[in-house]
Amino acid sequence: MTRPTLRFSSAFGKFKKVFGKPSPQSEATASQLDKTERTIIIQAIDAAGLKPDLILALLAPEAGVRAATVAHRIEHARAVADLCVAAQLGDAAPRYVIHETHIEQVRHELEEAVADHGPELSTTLPQSRDEMGVRQRRARLDPKNVYAKR
Repeated sequence: MTRPTLRFSSAFGKFKKVFGKPSPQSEATASQLDKTERTIIIQAIDAAGLKPDLILALLAPEAGVRAATVAHRIEHARAVADLCVAAQLGDAAPRYVIHETHIEQVRHELEEAVADHGPELSTTLPQSRDEMGVRQRRARLDPKNVYAKR
């Protein structure tokens, strides 16, 4: 028993007859859904209270924000903005937000950028009291020195 084979063109023709072009009603429904999704995205981003440059980054077409992912993308934008502000490179945040760069990658790139800008900051306390200038302050506040200057 042999199976009948359909040619591609005849199968495609049957597919077109059954499904055809989308009706104007289905196109309108799709555009309404698209408008509804955009409205949800805009309202969520507006309610988040982000800076204007981050709002524009999230609304950019290349960002690809959808209604299902808008909450995650807002949190990502906040985290990226915090990292960029801490690194004193706030202008870099929109680029990372548009491309949805992973937080660890953002942190790594910002650390490299900051490390290239100057010497490392020392965050330890001085070891001895002499380093803090205690003797110099005592000498300035000595009553003999104060009256000698008058």
